[in-house]
Amino acid sequence: MATKFTAQSPDPNIRTGEDMTPAKFGHLNKILSMTQRVYRGNTQALAAGLQVGELYSQEDGAVHVVIAEKSK
Repeated sequence: MATKFTAQSPDPNIRTGEDMTPAKFGHLNKILSMTQRVYRGNTQALAAGLQVGELYSQEDGAVHVVIAEKSK
């Protein structure tokens, strides 16, 4: 699993001017670090202190967004 984004020069994915967006590696690395938090599911992620809207992964590598639990 990737742990950090690094720049390539020349970048093989930048082919047109539209590909040059203002994304910063720090932003991408933050997203990547968020997806490396592994929980069995939404309930466990909330119990660990994650907030609604944050990202986490499950053991199979699937990335999920924390959602609000329904009231019982």
